[in-house]
Amino acid sequence: MVAMVAAGALLAGGVVHVESAVARAEESEQKPPPGPWPAPDGRLSIDQVWPGVKAKPELLKLVLEESCITSGSPACTMSKQDIDSIDADTKTDVDELHDIAASQPPADSEKGSQAAAPIAAPSAAALSKTLKNIAKSMSKAKNSAAVRKLADKTQQLERIATWAGHTKNSLGTGAELTTGNVENIAKAAVGTALAFTPVAGDLFSLAISIADGNVHDGICAVVSLAATAVGLVLPPVGAVVAAGLAVYQLGNLLWSFFQAEATPRDWIKNPPATAKELFESGASIGWESIPVGGKKATLVFDRKQHIATQTLLMDSKWGKSNNKNRPVVTYNLLPQKNVMWLSIPKNFPTKDTVVTLNVWQNGDITNAECRFLPVVLTLQCNNLEKRVTISQGRPAVLTVSYIYDPEKVAKSICSGPPCVASRKKGSFLDVYPENQTDKGVQLPLPFTVGLR
Repeated sequence: MVAMVAAGALLAGGVVHVESAVARAEESEQKPPPGPWPAPDGRLSIDQVWPGVKAKPELLKLVLEESCITSGSPACTMSKQDIDSIDADTKTDVDELHDIAASQPPADSEKGSQAAAPIAAPSAAALSKTLKNIAKSMSKAKNSAAVRKLADKTQQLERIATWAGHTKNSLGTGAELTTGNVENIAKAAVGTALAFTPVAGDLFSLAISIADGNVHDGICAVVSLAATAVGLVLPPVGAVVAAGLAVYQLGNLLWSFFQAEATPRDWIKNPPATAKELFESGASIGWESIPVGGKKATLVFDRKQHIATQTLLMDSKWGKSNNKNRPVVTYNLLPQKNVMWLSIPKNFPTKDTVVTLNVWQNGDITNAECRFLPVVLTLQCNNLEKRVTISQGRPAVLTVSYIYDPEKVAKSICSGPPCVASRKKGSFLDVYPENQTDKGVQLPLPFTVGLR
């Protein structure tokens, strides 16, 4: 809360102190504390989202995981096996949909519409009907039940059909889906979704509604049918969805889009890297690292921004921080105790920087107070609002958000960006295992600081 209010003063070039920010925070109670990734203003553009769509699958999985932990989304109900099998199971769905679609008349042939003409309402309705027929005919694929349930969602099918039509119109009349141009078509489809309506609305909500809580099956159904819809409106000359592989590749990219859009991350300014495993002896804790000039750093300040965030994944469910998927000890972050100590660079502008620590778990946010101890070059965070318990099946994300003066911070990091400064040791997280309240354990969390 304090950090969000203080941002305005820093943007104006003023010096911000916690006391003055608190007074203004009381007047703006609706504003949430800084999230793991500061949301960009307004709707994301295709240029901001596309780098995420093209990111490595492990990076996308990391972002989706952090998002599910912080927001408590239905994605959290999926197991590691569910997540890892989405691509393969979607291909199974696409293969059967492709075979069925090949025997259907072209959607645009109804009501006298011509395939080369832009899709208007009648053609969208015809496509919706074709999608319903195809989905109803599913029988052998692993997720057939979910696809058939999607066929009963008439309004959602119409939205998918309309979105596919807009995608075709954005490409012109001569486009056809092939393995050679699938990426260009996927980019048009994503751009249409951002500008028009996200494909079938919220993916996870729709997946829940058609799969009786089995989010994995629902996701495969939505992605495969959405990709098939685009294949139906952009078929190779003289055939309907003649290239099943191209449809699958399109579905793959659409699933990446859903993951990339899971949080309002600007993937150009905030591209994530894999979480680095720092501690694993019953518990798994790891910083997220961020690329900087060919290297990686945990905390990255940007000369063109006023906010930076460190992200710590605790007991990762899907990612590399807990890749052995074994039982973990229960441990707590406690109120009235220290939570974290972080080393700060020499000459860091402490008087011009406001810091907040937030712990995010299943949609709940718990805040702590942070203050600089310049003499010992340390940031101390304590007085957590309430106890946070981390255990198997109860992961959490801890974020430390800095609102700063870019010019002054840059001078304390290095002489010329992009750069990564030396590793900051002497940084710790204080946890209390099981039911301990007096004897805590200091977990070392060294990190690197970067500037770009």
